[in-house]
Amino acid sequence: MERVSTRLRPGITVLLLGYGALCIYLLRPVQATGDGAAYVLQAVEGAPWLRSLHVGYLAPLTLWVRATELVGFSAPMAANLFAALWTGVALVLAALLGAKLAPGPQGNAGGSSLLPLLAPASLLAATSTWEAALYVEVYGPLATLILATTLAATVGRDRLASALLAAAALIHPGAWSMAPGLLLCAGLGPERRSARIVGMALLPWALVLAALAPEWWSGTRGVLALPPADRTPWQSMQGAWRLLSQDLGLAGAPLLLGLAYTWRLPSLSPGRRWPVGLLVLALGAAVGLDRYDDNPGQLPTIWMACCLAPCAAGWFGDLRHPPRRTLVQPLMIAFFVLCIADATSKQDARARAIERQTEDLRETCEPNSQDSWAMRQRRQLACLETGSSDTGR
Repeated sequence: MERVSTRLRPGITVLLLGYGALCIYLLRPVQATGDGAAYVLQAVEGAPWLRSLHVGYLAPLTLWVRATELVGFSAPMAANLFAALWTGVALVLAALLGAKLAPGPQGNAGGSSLLPLLAPASLLAATSTWEAALYVEVYGPLATLILATTLAATVGRDRLASALLAAAALIHPGAWSMAPGLLLCAGLGPERRSARIVGMALLPWALVLAALAPEWWSGTRGVLALPPADRTPWQSMQGAWRLLSQDLGLAGAPLLLGLAYTWRLPSLSPGRRWPVGLLVLALGAAVGLDRYDDNPGQLPTIWMACCLAPCAAGWFGDLRHPPRRTLVQPLMIAFFVLCIADATSKQDARARAIERQTEDLRETCEPNSQDSWAMRQRRQLACLETGSSDTGR
């Protein structure tokens, strides 16, 4: 693990510098959804327990917003910066997982230092990733912890994997439904080690639930107060495919090639486990996480799938006259750079539209009976800095 991370360090540094520059350009002090606006308002009011279903995210967000106020950040901008940091961590984790899967000269895992970077590059080619990076929501941090749990379990850090799984479940209880899939990707099946990881994660999660009860069950957005689901598991699986085929678009091709390449590997190889694990992960997200059509519940599945992008290069090594390795890898990097440019262009247009809409909301801060709940939250947050945020909830 140490040797892989050292080998990847220069590439990851360049990747994060580019990501940071794009975030500086794209970040706006506005929120795109009613949930995001509500979370920021709770952070400003110091009330993360009102939606204790997501306390694992709302409590750190509240501390972050309060701390960054001391250096002059507005609450919406501080919250969006928090989201960008979570996604930055996900890029590093994807690179480390990609290094575990990347084929070497003889098809072994751990190829050149460039190949693993295709995993985080494919993340950045999706507009859904930029939504998670630029606006407040729970699904980006949840997907980050799913990646982290998988990596920790893969390298044998079971206690760390348990702590990360518990943290993911505190962000969203739907994380439990994805645990079988991520454990399969990590190479664990229905065995004692898997049960130990899940069992050690259940204890701290149950203690937090006991401390929050009954708010967690019946309070604002508690489990028993949730609206009925408007998306079936089948529709969720269709949504996962749309994320791959429409959101990633051309950038999804290396993922599919990587998936096909790992399937033909020997059954004991680290890559062969991922096709089955990803399917179980997607099914788990469909059942326990992706219940509403306005939430990207399959985002953790797509981010995990992106770790297979480096495996697409394995096909070139199997050709009778393979192209030069020094040429193939830069070409693949260039391909993803163009895909990232397209994704950020779309996101820039969306960010400008949301910013204009927020300016319109600031012009009328009085309550409007025709506003939906989401619009009321966004209006209240938009008027927060003007001192006229009496829009109610």
